Amino acid sequence: MKKCWWLGLLVYSIWQLTLRWSLDTTDLPGAAGTETIYKASIGRTQGDLAVQIHYQFQQYWAVGPLQAAKALSFISGLGAVLGATLCGYAVLRREGAFGAGLLAATWPLTHYYSLLTG
Repeated sequence: MKKCWWLGLLVYSIWQLTLRWSLDTTDLPGAAGTETIYKASIGRTQGDLAVQIHYQFQQYWAVGPLQAAKALSFISGLGAVLGATLCGYAVLRREGAFGAGLLAATWPLTHYYSLLTG
């Protein structure tokens, strides 16, 4: 069987969506994400790249601050898995991408931070 380099992204997405649908995260406000979300919701974007990204995402997709935070935290987790996959590909080509992608997709901290901030 050929090793699929994109399998880590698929595993992460399925696991993350399952966790989001099954866990009640209403009592998890996030670490520093609340300040970023608040500043983006009132439009004060000067000097903070995270606030600018949240604000632009809200404006472009016409969503609220909470939906933007959830989407961006999911995309950030995908970015972490993709980064690990690319590092593995640089070292050992397909086998490295497969292993590093699966490792990052099943690493609990990748999911923890994504759930906490979103």
